[in-house]
Amino acid sequence: MVAGVRYEGRAAVIARYARAGQVVFLVRDRANTHSRNAIEVRLKNGMQIGYVPEEDAGRLAPHLDTGCRHAAEITIILDKGRAPIPVVDARVYGNAATIPGAVTEDEVLGNAR
Repeated sequence: MVAGVRYEGRAAVIARYARAGQVVFLVRDRANTHSRNAIEVRLKNGMQIGYVPEEDAGRLAPHLDTGCRHAAEITIILDKGRAPIPVVDARVYGNAATIPGAVTEDEVLGNAR
């Protein structure tokens, strides 16, 4: 479940743009003052819908930091509470993986490494 969905207008972004089955991207938030492992969850249009929960981010951040590829998608959006909460299935692969659809953080951000 994506964390932080009730802050900074993310609930409205989720309600308007996010759908089950949609591809999303993981991007490290290295400037985050609350977590040294923070990983944003972004839609294809670049809008942020929240963060990877801290427990999972602690395991994923080192892999993303070394340029590992990832593929992620929204499996369902829980919408019975105060804010819609996307549930994301994310897979992280080795740097040299050639998995269709898997991307690096640099590719998401449009950076060349």
